[in-house]
Amino acid sequence: MDIVTPTRAIEVETVNTVKSGVSQLQGHKKPSYIAGTNQQAVDKALKVTQGTTIGVMDNQGNIIKSSSRR
Repeated sequence: MDIVTPTRAIEVETVNTVKSGVSQLQGHKKPSYIAGTNQQAVDKALKVTQGTTIGVMDNQGNIIKSSSRR
């Protein structure tokens, strides 16, 4: 896990590692996010997390897709 706070779990991923980030977040109960290092990584993360409870952030920490985990 790259970043763990009391309220979130975040994996920082490049375009080549987005898929592995999804598997690393499985099993976490708190809101979980993939943070893309660039726009390509964010776009790929949006595709890979479609239909999941995992959210997506950009490289500035802005939430692009909210996590539905509570």
